[in-house]
Amino acid sequence: LLSVRGLPPVPGTLIVRGGVAEFHPAGDGAPLTYPLVERSRRPAVRLLRVEADAAGADSVYLFHLGRAVFTTRSPGPLRRSLERAELVDSLATTRPVDEAPLAERRDTAGMLRVVRAVSQGPYADSLYALFGRPARPVGLIGPGSRLAGRLGEYIASRDSVSLDPSGMRSMAQIRHALAHELAHRWQARDPGALRRLWKGVPGIGDSTRYGYRSQPEHQAEAVAFAIHYLGVTARPHDVPVPVDELLAGYDRLVPGTGVLVEYLLAQPLYRDHPLNRVEPDPAAGR
Repeated sequence: LLSVRGLPPVPGTLIVRGGVAEFHPAGDGAPLTYPLVERSRRPAVRLLRVEADAAGADSVYLFHLGRAVFTTRSPGPLRRSLERAELVDSLATTRPVDEAPLAERRDTAGMLRVVRAVSQGPYADSLYALFGRPARPVGLIGPGSRLAGRLGEYIASRDSVSLDPSGMRSMAQIRHALAHELAHRWQARDPGALRRLWKGVPGIGDSTRYGYRSQPEHQAEAVAFAIHYLGVTARPHDVPVPVDELLAGYDRLVPGTGVLVEYLLAQPLYRDHPLNRVEPDPAAGR
């Protein structure tokens, strides 16, 4: 499973070729490349942690690949590249090709088109059904917030959500940001709900992940992860890994995702979601 730019993880296969790690997403999607060595000749791969599986299966390894996190039960050449300094020295440096922003910062009309596209339609309507519709249409983030490095914000006093398409590289990223900011609306409007759900949820363990040591941001990220997971599993037969294994991957990156998946499945919007359909027990009625 690979998580890029803080987004929920996607399944796929990682292949190491010379000095790069090549991730091939399952199904559609172009391969993503990550250097194994920085220009400083230091390894660009870092082992974040190893988790023992409670069921007694193989341990799960979490690696940093630049701005991405890769989780696997078979670390193979990634682990070997960390253990063998002479291998690192022999690898060529390379840099992944970055994507263009959704809109240029000077193109206000273009940014507004992107914001309208994400804030209107079935995806946005489902979020509004869960968390309510802000009093104002979703707009563009202000210069001060952009300078502070924010990609989105919810201002409770104005009941408004703002986004920055010029700082994002994909529609998946801006959809995630909209879910995250509407989760802040939920926090502001019903502060007791998440407080009740959050009992016993550990903090985020990765210091580079958004929400580290900030419970409000952590909760908003878990909401966005849960929304994404329920979207992916709306057609469970198309998911290339078992749905419970996929959810465990989400929860490793952002604890509390599973708690929120259970909560959301109990809401009217997800009444007919496939995960709510319990298969009948063949032994029942005998």
